Amino acid sequence: MKKVMGLIICVCAMFLTGCFALPAEEAPPPLPVFNIPEPVVWRTQPVGRGDVVVEITLTAVYTPAREEAVRFTEAGYEIEGVFISVGDNVVAGQLIASLYMPELFEELESARREHARLMVEVNQLATRLEQSLEIAERTETPVDDTAYTIQRERLADRLELLTIEIRYLYARYQARHAFAPFTGVVLSVTSFAEDQLSSVITSIATIADTTVSVFRSVHVEADNIPLGVAYEMTVMQYGREYVVTVEAIDPVEWGIFTHQAAIPQVFFAVSGDYDIQFTSTSRASVRHVFDEARDVITVPSANVRVVDGRSFVYVLVNDVRRLRYFEPGLVAPFYTQVLSGIEEGELIIT
Repeated sequence: MKKVMGLIICVCAMFLTGCFALPAEEAPPPLPVFNIPEPVVWRTQPVGRGDVVVEITLTAVYTPAREEAVRFTEAGYEIEGVFISVGDNVVAGQLIASLYMPELFEELESARREHARLMVEVNQLATRLEQSLEIAERTETPVDDTAYTIQRERLADRLELLTIEIRYLYARYQARHAFAPFTGVVLSVTSFAEDQLSSVITSIATIADTTVSVFRSVHVEADNIPLGVAYEMTVMQYGREYVVTVEAIDPVEWGIFTHQAAIPQVFFAVSGDYDIQFTSTSRASVRHVFDEARDVITVPSANVRVVDGRSFVYVLVNDVRRLRYFEPGLVAPFYTQVLSGIEEGELIIT
């Protein structure tokens, strides 16, 4: 009986083991889900009226109307002194520096003494000739003035050469002084050693003309700035802001030296008197309006597209986006003028 029961258990175990080894059936795919699309929400802006201003803002820096480097015209002499410092205000003709030239001064004085001596000889010769003529007149005897004439011509030639020499020496001696060429401010001063000799190349100082305050701006539109027009200029200097009136000028007519530049440049001269000492660190800005249209229909320039020369925007009509061509007027960075094709109140898709 026990053997029969064991056999039955083995058969059942084998049967159950075989069932679990069979492949499992695949699960059926899920039913498809249909999502209803949500409506597109467009960002819009109503077409309104406003001002369209075509303008540029020019940045400018202070530049002297004139700048000149002062130099000695005599070389090889000891520098006696430089009498100015950076930032000093100078007037035309003011002494800036001088050279130590005692030898040249002695030459000049010697030439002057020789000139005075020759003039005494000329006067004495004339006196002797006059006396000879008086004696000849009283005695009724002829006078041979050949010797007087030869001596007078010799003295005249020596006096002429000596006069030229004195002028030359005097000009050189005067050149030992360097003077300010015009009224202005000292921009730079060269530091000389005690035993340094003068040179016609090394500048003593640089003087800037401050009688006229000029600002220079470099901009691609500079050539289109009309001359003679007054502007308000905002100047930043030492952390402070000043508003001054300026005028666009022709640098050639004002005698301002300009360097050739790849980008156009325009010059503005400050009009009127201001208690401001402009420097090379002065920075300024000028706003120039090329054209403007007031109270016109406008659309944002950022939303305007141009294809084949035609301008268009997208408008929202009955919740549907539509392409709309229009005729533009003035175009500015922020807004574009609408001449036709779009009505006020329509919704522009932004």
